[in-house]
Amino acid sequence: SGWFWCDLLVLLNYLLFMLLFLLILPFSGSHITFSFFLLMFKIKKIPFSSFLLYFLKSFIYFKIIVFVLVKRL
Repeated sequence: SGWFWCDLLVLLNYLLFMLLFLLILPFSGSHITFSFFLLMFKIKKIPFSSFLLYFLKSFIYFKIIVFVLVKRL
């Protein structure tokens, strides 16, 4: 549906931040990386309730994308 592709574009937009998150994670505490993500959401003006919901949705979509790619191979 249309909403899926809209969310997918948003997810791809945040995958860059996910990669930054994974690069930062080994070199710092989890509280620093969490505050980094909160900063990104404050920049995008997304409320905190949506922050947790988005995290869950992006994780599910990421699993779906990986599953589809694995099935294609």
